Amino acid sequence: MLALSFNRKPSTPDREPHEIPGNGESVVQNQTDTELWRAFREGSESAFASIYDRNFNILFRFGLKQVRDRELVGDAIQDLFVELWETRERLGDVRIITHYLLTCISRKVVARAIKAGKRSLVPVDELLEGEPVPSLEHLLVERQAFDQRRKEVRHAVSQLNTNQQEIIFLKFHCRIDYPEIAEIMDTDTKSVYNLMARTMKRLRDHFGF
Repeated sequence: MLALSFNRKPSTPDREPHEIPGNGESVVQNQTDTELWRAFREGSESAFASIYDRNFNILFRFGLKQVRDRELVGDAIQDLFVELWETRERLGDVRIITHYLLTCISRKVVARAIKAGKRSLVPVDELLEGEPVPSLEHLLVERQAFDQRRKEVRHAVSQLNTNQQEIIFLKFHCRIDYPEIAEIMDTDTKSVYNLMARTMKRLRDHFGF
């Protein structure tokens, strides 16, 4: 049984780095995400602890963007990492760990929030009240156009390099601010702005804007 303590709070500059007891294995700090994830899937507690330490703060801040409940977000992160460890042998390959974890924690936080009544779901008929109801044919045409545009965007993004794909994911999918993106990508904010500018130019060139 893995001996991990999840009672962690977001780190602050004046605190000692958080330590999670592992099995004594050495995890090389400059391991790629692919190598680290593979080691974790093979049962390395040190790799698992490293993934936890590297991503806890950003997961916590991201969760709070969705629900302003620190305890709920902390519990969701705990659930996520327990589930990851228990199902590690069935998990697939992951190229960018932070991307994967942000997607997972988003679902966990929303599910817990709804269960706890932290979010109110507006009935569909209330949303449509006073609005003209489009025909089924119109909806199908719009859906087809949307699906086509989505395929085109996905194809364009797939042509970007790894850093460009990462910043698109963090900014537009996760809605993370530039300073936090800089922290995730281990760079400074100015470099993030420059990377985004180059990325958007390449996408505009792709679509002929």
